[in-house]
Amino acid sequence: MDPAASSTIVKVADNDVDTMASFPLFESVPRAELEWLAARGHVERFAAGSVISESGSPIDDMWIVLAGRVAAHAPNAGSLRKYQDVGPGYIGGTMPFSRLRAGPLRVVAEDDTTLFALNRSDFTDLVRECPELTAALVHQLIDRSRDYRTAQIHDERLRSLGRLAAGLAHELNNPASGAASHARSLPPLLDDLHAGSTALARARLTDGQLEAVDAVRRMCNDSCSPRSPLESADREEEFSEWLLAHDIDPTAAAALASATVSLTALERLASVLPGETLGVAIGWAASDAAARQATAHITAATDRIHALVSAIKGFTFMDREGVREDGQRDGEHDGGADALHRAGDVEEHDVVRRRARGRCRGEHDEADGEQAPAPEAVGERPGGEDHGGERERVGVDHPLQAGQAGAQVLGNP
Repeated sequence: MDPAASSTIVKVADNDVDTMASFPLFESVPRAELEWLAARGHVERFAAGSVISESGSPIDDMWIVLAGRVAAHAPNAGSLRKYQDVGPGYIGGTMPFSRLRAGPLRVVAEDDTTLFALNRSDFTDLVRECPELTAALVHQLIDRSRDYRTAQIHDERLRSLGRLAAGLAHELNNPASGAASHARSLPPLLDDLHAGSTALARARLTDGQLEAVDAVRRMCNDSCSPRSPLESADREEEFSEWLLAHDIDPTAAAALASATVSLTALERLASVLPGETLGVAIGWAASDAAARQATAHITAATDRIHALVSAIKGFTFMDREGVREDGQRDGEHDGGADALHRAGDVEEHDVVRRRARGRCRGEHDEADGEQAPAPEAVGERPGGEDHGGERERVGVDHPLQAGQAGAQVLGNP
């Protein structure tokens, strides 16, 4: 325990021994061994809120919680996270055969707490004089190590999940922002398209003029090869100059520059349309192209979001009928686990099961008037192929060969 901790040290009383004997961990420990333990340790009392041990401080005592509650806090990303909250019967600190020299956790008394403490220097005598107590402490040490490792794995999984969520949020934010931006641009584009359609209807154009306008519109909607930013800027500047030269609002230059329409096509359109209608026709075609481009961007963004969500679903086995938490489908045969089970299970249960199966086959064959075959020997595969006069064996002759047999079965499906 932390030497700087504020505590009161008293001698061990008989009722403290009774308290330790009542703990489930010490049920099988003789009382004489508990009395030996009490004679060499001492009792410490901590007020609520007292620090029993700081993270990183030397640990020289084994302590048993006799009364009260103790909380352990683990350092986590610059702060302390509550790792566990324990009560009477919990054993902390160092133990026999433990390599713990410094405390990984900050231990605090949540209530008025009473601890029994035994110094590390008495461990050698403890192992020699108290075998049952030593066995109980070793079991507790193993359980504590497993619980701590499980908590570490849980924290690692949470951190991995956090990184995955942060990365997914970042990847989703880009297409979602793009889709939202283009969706907001659609209403004004549709308004411009409606206004242009109305103006063209009022212009009462001839069939030839309408065909020329529609030809420019189709060119605006045709897909084009990607251009570099410099090429796009030069092309937009050219269209802006052309529109200004014809007294037309250059706002449509961006939509025209991103399409396959050419200045030659615009010149042909200008040759068949009057000046007051040319701007309306080009604005209408540009608004239609811009609306379609915005729709394409929204489609691409939502496809990207769908692909990301589908990848996460596949990673987490979501939306898969009959898939258990371990990723195996209900009813699916786990060949690897079954092979290891068969390889290691050479107990009498297998013998009885194989002989019973042989008797069932024998009775069935006798009912058909045929001679029943003899039951297979233990370790032989029914119906196995003959390899040099010997049947294929999947069993083991000794339990120590179970692991090797399992590996052989897994390697030869």
